Amino acid sequence: MRFEDFVAVYPRGRISDRRPSRARAEYRVFERFQLSYGRLLHDLLRGEEPTRTRKRFETVHAKFLAWAASDLDDLVRAVSPREGETDYSAVGGLVFGQLTVVLQDAWRQAFAGGRQDRVALRRMQLMVAALSVNIQRARDQAADAALARAAADSLRSTQWGMLTELDTALVLLELAKENRWLTVLPAPWAFEALAGVANADFVLLDLERREALGVQAKTRVRRSAVEHYHEDRVVLVDGWTDFGNARLVAAARRGSDKRLIAWPGLLSAHHLAAVGDRSQDMLRARDPAWLREKRERARELTMGMRDYRALAVRAVGDRVLPRFSRTAP
Repeated sequence: MRFEDFVAVYPRGRISDRRPSRARAEYRVFERFQLSYGRLLHDLLRGEEPTRTRKRFETVHAKFLAWAASDLDDLVRAVSPREGETDYSAVGGLVFGQLTVVLQDAWRQAFAGGRQDRVALRRMQLMVAALSVNIQRARDQAADAALARAAADSLRSTQWGMLTELDTALVLLELAKENRWLTVLPAPWAFEALAGVANADFVLLDLERREALGVQAKTRVRRSAVEHYHEDRVVLVDGWTDFGNARLVAAARRGSDKRLIAWPGLLSAHHLAAVGDRSQDMLRARDPAWLREKRERARELTMGMRDYRALAVRAVGDRVLPRFSRTAP
């Protein structure tokens, strides 16, 4: 779909009503960055004057990355529920910020033009997988804690949604490595929570032909979801069937019966478990011990689990690529 047609249904100047009970002032800083990225992407797709838009982007992007380096992790901790609280939605709302840090090179390329460097794409995949493994560690720790049922359900829904988004980012970046005209961006709230039937977690761009597509990641796609989304603008990705993100768990604390449940994050963990020591060269001066620790954790998470990465890339590519004119059948 042409840029101008794609962006026509998305709001330019609204922010989400997701607000935590704590750290409100710092969360408003994050909201302003969300709003700025949404407006910048809106203006890029509408064809606003490129030099002026690029300069605005460079200013916003530099300020956001500086803020994120010092404050984003603290904000994630600050808005996380404390004992007796059950609402984890504010934590999920921050995944855009975490993905924008990880995909910062993709944002730069979207406004500078040209094609993405393969090393940059590999680095982004590695950082996506590492972020996923961090969240999976928190998931396992929470599973061992005695959470109230409402808190456990809210946490599971939030974490599983975040992990499915990260697995989807990994797959989309793999498609971008194979099709370097493709740019993968995390969707600001204006294109996600505020977009109704055009709700997308990612916006894919062909900058050369000025075509765009939304991608919505679901832990498991229900029929009602298929009927809800705007099929011309948004492709649904199913973590259960497309990624094989499921595992057998005990049906009860005692007994031998098992049931199959959704288990997002496996794709990212498999990716990180398979990287070699030479990947350290992509990480821009990170301590080598950082990569070794993440990789060992990923190997623990994937022990005995089948690797569905190649099948996932094929499944998503078969639905995404035909939507662009250069790869249409």
